[in-house]
Amino acid sequence: MTMNYTKSDLFEKPLIGDLTALEVVPSEYPTLFYTVRDIANIDPKTESFCVKKQILRREIPSSWYRKHLDALDITDADGATPMAKARSAFARDYRVRLAGYSWQAPGDSRLRVVPLLNLLEGLKLYCFEAQKNKDVRVYNEKQAVVKVSSRSPKERQHDIVLLHLPMEEGDDWRATTTDGICCKDAMYMMLSLPRPDEHERKIFCEHEIAAYWSVALHPSVRGEPGVREGNPLPAKYSPFIYPSQELVDFGKRLLWRTFTDMDHKRLLNAAEQEVLLQKYVRTIGPKRAFSGRGKLAQRDWQI
Repeated sequence: MTMNYTKSDLFEKPLIGDLTALEVVPSEYPTLFYTVRDIANIDPKTESFCVKKQILRREIPSSWYRKHLDALDITDADGATPMAKARSAFARDYRVRLAGYSWQAPGDSRLRVVPLLNLLEGLKLYCFEAQKNKDVRVYNEKQAVVKVSSRSPKERQHDIVLLHLPMEEGDDWRATTTDGICCKDAMYMMLSLPRPDEHERKIFCEHEIAAYWSVALHPSVRGEPGVREGNPLPAKYSPFIYPSQELVDFGKRLLWRTFTDMDHKRLLNAAEQEVLLQKYVRTIGPKRAFSGRGKLAQRDWQI
C-alpha cells in the first residue's frame, strides 16, 4: 500500500530546538565507521544524534566539495545493468567519495553524476508523486515529459524532459540525460570553474531522478499515435539505482535526527550528509544498501 505523505512530512527540515529536546546521543568514537553505526542505531521517535567529529577537513570549506565532486565511476564495472555495475563498483572501492557514483556515455565527454543525497531526495519526491494519478507521456519512444512537484510548500512544478531513454533491450542506458539544468544547486555545481583535468559534468538533481522513476515504474505510459501503449521502459536499466529500505532508514535518522556542535549547534550540510551516506553504504555493503525488492513507492519514510 502506498503511504500518504504531505510535503511537510518529507521535505521540512527539523529545527535544532526540536532535536535537542529529544534525548541526545553523543558520538563516542573518533571514526566515521562508528559515527554511522551509532546514527543507524538511534530510536528516531525519542532520540537525536550529535556528531562530535569533524566530517570534512577543517581547512577545506564545504563549498569546495560541491565544486570538485569526486564520484565512483561505474562505467566499466562488472554487470549488465546499472544496479549490478554500482554494486560491483562499490564492493571493490572503499574510499569515501563525495558524490555517489558516475558514468561516461559513449561519444559524450560529459560525466554523468548521481550524488547519494540526491538519490534519497529523489526517492522522497517519487514517493510523494506516486500518491497522485500521474499523466506520463512518451514521445518518439526515446523521450518523456514529466511534471514533478517542487519540495517547497507552494504548488509549483518542474517540467522535466528526459532524453535518450533505453526503451529496447540493447539500448545504452548510459546515454540517458535531460534537456537542461533543473535545480539552482545543480546549476551552481555545473557552472563552477572546474579543474583543467575535469570533464564537463551533468549532475542529476532529485527532480530529474524522481521524473525518471515516475516513467520507468509507471504502470501505463501514454504514447503518441503509432507508439505502443503500456510501459516500454525497462526498470532494470534505470541509471538511478534503487535505495533499499535499510538505506532509507539510515537516511531518515541522518536527515531528520542528526546535528553537530563542533563549531555551534547546526544541522549537517549537504557535503557532510553525502560523506556519511557514502560511509554507511561501505559499512553495510552495496547489496544491502541498494535493492529493487518491493515497490519503490512503498519505501517507508515515517519516523
